[in-house]
Amino acid sequence: MGLRNSLLAGAVMACGLAQAAIPTPLSEKVNQLAVDQQPELEKVFRQLHANPELAFDLHDTSALVASG
Repeated sequence: MGLRNSLLAGAVMACGLAQAAIPTPLSEKVNQLAVDQQPELEKVFRQLHANPELAFDLHDTSALVASG
């Protein structure tokens, strides 16, 4: 399970959905979306963590999110 799948699994769980309760076609679609987006998510993850900003002073983070 790569970084993208881990992030996506965390997002699904944060929404209160147990992965076992997701119908198979939906689970497969979500998994494929995660696989397709992994390179971009890893790039964003690395950029955010390489350039930390203090709370309420998030100029670079805001620009990155706005550009996506």
